[in-house]
Amino acid sequence: MVNDLTGNRLVENLLANHSSIAKPNERPILFPANDNMVKTINDNWERLRDLYRISWSEDREAIRTLLDKSHLAEYCSRAGLNYPVSMVVSAADDIKTLKNISGNFFIVKPASPLSSFKVRKVSSLKEIEELIARHADALPFIVQPWIDGPDTNIFFGAVYYSEGKPLRSYTGQKLMSHPPALGQTTAAVSSNRQDILELTHKFFSGFKLSGPVSLELKMDAEGNFWVIEPTIGRSDFWVGCCVQNGVNLPAIEYLHQVGHEIPEYKQTNRRVWVDSAKDPLISIKLLKLGHLKYTAWKLPMFSYFDIYDLKPSLVSLRALVKRKVLGLFS
Repeated sequence: MVNDLTGNRLVENLLANHSSIAKPNERPILFPANDNMVKTINDNWERLRDLYRISWSEDREAIRTLLDKSHLAEYCSRAGLNYPVSMVVSAADDIKTLKNISGNFFIVKPASPLSSFKVRKVSSLKEIEELIARHADALPFIVQPWIDGPDTNIFFGAVYYSEGKPLRSYTGQKLMSHPPALGQTTAAVSSNRQDILELTHKFFSGFKLSGPVSLELKMDAEGNFWVIEPTIGRSDFWVGCCVQNGVNLPAIEYLHQVGHEIPEYKQTNRRVWVDSAKDPLISIKLLKLGHLKYTAWKLPMFSYFDIYDLKPSLVSLRALVKRKVLGLFS
């Protein structure tokens, strides 16, 4: 059992454990779970390439480029997509440049993946100064005007590409996230929107990528879509929503990597995916917030619970209880 998959320890563990998880001359396929894993594998691929496979091994420079969120405005402009006016803040002295951004609220997020915070909504330059003071290790920040609207205005397109050619795809809609309209998805459903898929293809078309990608977009009050952020080299945590609604993206990736034929997948809208590990009361909250029209007649699919494999949900429940108990005494 491996307890630490962060930073270079991920690489060391992959090297040390290869013989125990693979037959001689066998190269298992890697499925990174977060952006830092993607970056670590990318940076160390020369050490791993003889032992493992990954779907984007020939696209490492594009992966490295896309992981840096400070260039998203350039990519969106090139693709003809809407992206909020953005300023990069590298130090407190840069705050004076933010006067060029209009709006009552701002979004602040680190340019690098998995920093000490994901995203914050602020209403003043003073709050940004406080963020810099508390999270100097996460600089530079990207600062943008807030696009008003609830979680249900956020959509995502997920695609598995082979050298820029889309092999299979899925589109979904957020119902809830934590924190609201800012953070990690806690409930999602199918959307089956061709316009979301077309915008996703437009964003990634210039990179000719292979592997899994996704694009998150938010609809404003006028019905225009704005790019929030891409995910590259991995599936998002909500991939269970895709799997349970007919498009098994990890299976597609595996079949493509081993050279097998990929069957046709038909996207359905039968299940609502909920992250009960992040928010144990999520199902109740969905109904309380008036989401019945999105969830009626749909069976819930939980992030870890499966009647045929209870161990992940039990481990998750134990971790949840531990967090709540520790929270009472912190």
